[in-house]
Amino acid sequence: MKHKGIGIIITTFLFCLGLPVVLFQNTIYGNSNAKAEMHGVVSSVLGSIISILNDTMDIDASKAKIKLEDCTISLHASDIAAGDVIEAKGYIKNDSFIAEKIKLKGSSSLEGIITEVGMNTITLLGQAIDINSALCIKGIPAVGKKANVYVRNSNFGLVAIMVSIE
Repeated sequence: MKHKGIGIIITTFLFCLGLPVVLFQNTIYGNSNAKAEMHGVVSSVLGSIISILNDTMDIDASKAKIKLEDCTISLHASDIAAGDVIEAKGYIKNDSFIAEKIKLKGSSSLEGIITEVGMNTITLLGQAIDINSALCIKGIPAVGKKANVYVRNSNFGLVAIMVSIE
């Protein structure tokens, strides 16, 4: 009992002097394999390394299963472009984010009734959308059908990466 009182006095004394006192320490180190999630706008893709705007940690997508929302096809990191919105799930290892799953959403989405169908385009909400290089098209584009389209901006206008037609 006497020793416990002395420990409290010494700890209080050191605390008053402004010296750090650590009674218990619970630290997660870089090899913790802690589950983590990241999401945001892609700023760049270099090989299998994806950078997100305003984030200090890059995403290693070398082992990730990459999918488009609403599609079952498998993608690669090269299918992701700057400006796309992604959600990544994985873990932290050696101070790196290792992605296990990445969901690609494009830079924005449009939903509405198709008003025109061209050779390689559909018109939706007054916007002509190039569907020629879409990674996934579910359904057959037709005037009057409802469509949900994930798009990217290009020098030539909107480009679809996913088209889902009801």
